[in-house]
Amino acid sequence: MAYTKIKPIKSGTHLSEVLAYIQNPQKTDSKIYIFSKECSAENACGEFETVRNFAIKRGNNITHHLVQSFSPDDNVTPQQAAEIGIELMKRIYPDYQYVLAVHTEKGHIHNHIIVNSVDLVNYKKTPQQQGKPWRDKKNK
Repeated sequence: MAYTKIKPIKSGTHLSEVLAYIQNPQKTDSKIYIFSKECSAENACGEFETVRNFAIKRGNNITHHLVQSFSPDDNVTPQQAAEIGIELMKRIYPDYQYVLAVHTEKGHIHNHIIVNSVDLVNYKKTPQQQGKPWRDKKNK
């Protein structure tokens, strides 16, 4: 079963660092396992900011960092982890830009997902659920 934790990112400098970290070629099998929606992974920081500039309420959180971990007992492949991460985003953040990177370098496969704090349809902020663990029981 996947275990997902959400944390806020509050500054553009931190966002740039996190995006660089999650896209590290040594962690993503030479960047094979990097995916994005409604943005390019390489320019996500600027593209997220462009959308946030349309927001009615901006708040302190510019993006959210989701870490979705799988137990080694799950026998999840990197491609399956990506599919599960993309399905999660369709369910909880369907109208948001994001970058998803599957990390394969540790004893367990895990996803890092950076999602913009403002949706693409109404330019509204994400629901306040960061920092709280979330288990998706359908993604075993």
